[in-house]
Amino acid sequence: MNGLREMLRRFRSAGAPGAPTAGAVPADRRGEQAAELVPVFALLDEAQAQAREIRARGNASAAEIQAAATRESQAVIRNARERAALVREESRQQAFALAEAQSAAMIARAQAEAEAIRHRAMPRVTDFVQRIVAEAIARLRTEDEPDGPSSTHQALMGARRIL
Repeated sequence: MNGLREMLRRFRSAGAPGAPTAGAVPADRRGEQAAELVPVFALLDEAQAQAREIRARGNASAAEIQAAATRESQAVIRNARERAALVREESRQQAFALAEAQSAAMIARAQAEAEAIRHRAMPRVTDFVQRIVAEAIARLRTEDEPDGPSSTHQALMGARRIL
């Protein structure tokens, strides 16, 4: 049915209603519309080509920017790794110096404490040695010794003279 209507629409009257005249021409609406839109579509084709060109330039520019950013980020990472090695070395040296200082302080305190203990203990040690020597001499005297002092007695007397 649409096909028949379309065909009839093409043959519209060119004048007042009544008998058709010889000057009537069938109307071609689609042809007229296409003829009107051809220049517009031609302009659109040109705009689409320009848009494609702009997108291509934008993509190329974006690729260049991305490549530059990648190079820059790699340089930053490389510099950070080099700096990290230096910082680690500095930290190790600082820790080593701190450990040496603490060790030296501990040794100095230990030596001072040992000297203080030695200073306090010396009179006691001397006293203990003298008591032990006196007791050993007393025991040796109580024993029956044949002709003179024994070698043990002489050793104890020598120790007493040292102290």
